[in-house]
Amino acid sequence: MSRLLLISIVVIAVVGVVFAAVNFGRIEVSYEVTPAVEAPTLSPNPIILDLGSIPSGSTGSKDFGVVGSLSLPAGYEITFSLDTSCAEDFESLAVYIYLYEDGSYVDYAYLTLSFPDDSLTLNAGDYDLRVKIEYTAKSVTSARSGTIVVNVLWPG
Repeated sequence: MSRLLLISIVVIAVVGVVFAAVNFGRIEVSYEVTPAVEAPTLSPNPIILDLGSIPSGSTGSKDFGVVGSLSLPAGYEITFSLDTSCAEDFESLAVYIYLYEDGSYVDYAYLTLSFPDDSLTLNAGDYDLRVKIEYTAKSVTSARSGTIVVNVLWPG
């Protein structure tokens, strides 16, 4: 009897549960990324404005009002980019581009010599563009002329 007790004490039962994952199916989601069917348009293109004659070293601003329209067939991130190499005659320059849809203000881009790029995420639609420029011209000893260039970009 002591032997039976000893055997029952010595015998240790180890019970383990093993879980195994068995693949019995899957879900597949297909997709296709397609380019935009139609590019946005700017009208007129290019938009040509005249800041006029600026006295040497002067500070001023000019609001050109609504100068054109931007038509987006789909929602896009539009980037306005001031070409700073074309603005060498200015100590400071700020270009404001205001966007209106159906006469209501939507958003604006603000471009300076220090921060020449600004991006706006816009929905599909037609937008009127109003441009305002604030500047401080450099002091010059002879007349200089140039063109301030703002590029309008989309991720097409």
